[in-house]
Amino acid sequence: VGFVDALLAELDARLCVDPRRVYATGFSNGGFLAHRLACERADVFAAIAPVSGVIGVASCTPSRPVPVLHVHGTADTVVPYAGSPSLGFPSVDATITGWVARDQCTAPAVETFAQGDARCVSYRGCAGGAEVALCTITGGGHTWPGGGPFPGGHQSTDLDATAAIWDFFAAHPRP
Repeated sequence: VGFVDALLAELDARLCVDPRRVYATGFSNGGFLAHRLACERADVFAAIAPVSGVIGVASCTPSRPVPVLHVHGTADTVVPYAGSPSLGFPSVDATITGWVARDQCTAPAVETFAQGDARCVSYRGCAGGAEVALCTITGGGHTWPGGGPFPGGHQSTDLDATAAIWDFFAAHPRP
């Protein structure tokens, strides 16, 4: 987190950074980091979009509701969808339930995308205009859906995670 703080400070000093449009995404360990950044730096990050990485911190108390788009395969053997007590990983469901509670979402999940092995649901009616969304790849492995080849199991071509993440970020600038 300190490294990311220093990197953002350096980028801000050299470039024209829109502080309302700073986002975090990442795959696997990078997904865990995106969750942590939302927990600890909600004042900096407008939204997050972890792929194949669940929340990995014991305590998460963001300073404001944070929009979250989480993408995960049900057959991920590295970061299992159902969690792993031996590895200390919570389930995807526990991760999403936590964000729905933190963001004070009141509306039930609504399906927003369904194609082939990919299904996305969204919880809206959240505090501060936040949204919590989950895209599940049935049978999907430890991969980036729609990305380049990766030896992590089944890789969906029914969802372009990069495009979905970009659309989510564009719709959620920091207030």
